[in-house]
Amino acid sequence: SLPGKEKLWYILTTRNNTEIDANYWSSVPSWDVILNGIQSPLSTTQPPIIHGLETCELFQQYTSANPSNRRIAPAGLFNTGTNYLSVLLDYNCQNPHRVAKFHGNAKRGHGNEWEVPWGKHTPPHFRGSYSKNSKAEYTPEEVLPIVLVRNPYGWMKSMCKN
Repeated sequence: SLPGKEKLWYILTTRNNTEIDANYWSSVPSWDVILNGIQSPLSTTQPPIIHGLETCELFQQYTSANPSNRRIAPAGLFNTGTNYLSVLLDYNCQNPHRVAKFHGNAKRGHGNEWEVPWGKHTPPHFRGSYSKNSKAEYTPEEVLPIVLVRNPYGWMKSMCKN
């Protein structure tokens, strides 16, 4: 049954996943439960800290002439979750201008890149002076980097494992 799960069903079907075990589907929480759980006062984890929201408007103004060229991409040190963030962005964020331009082609139409043009683990001062992909058809200014930062103690422990 779909009540409260319509958004989830839409996400799954737009990714060509329509075969879901009934027992599993019944265990999936409703969209409201998911949203309420993100910053629940009962949560033992702290909500994410987001810096730089004031730059979104500037990014939108810069790319307003051709919004289908807007992209978002992860950046950060090793073991901060950049690969996971890239997958989450692919599944959850789409640039509607790119979707329209590429007619829903999931490979090219979502507007997310695997990494920023200067390399997701490369220091940001290389932005604009170095590119990992010389064939890229976009400029660094058309990419909104999403930078991940991790608690130094937890990060050091994860680095020592590998």
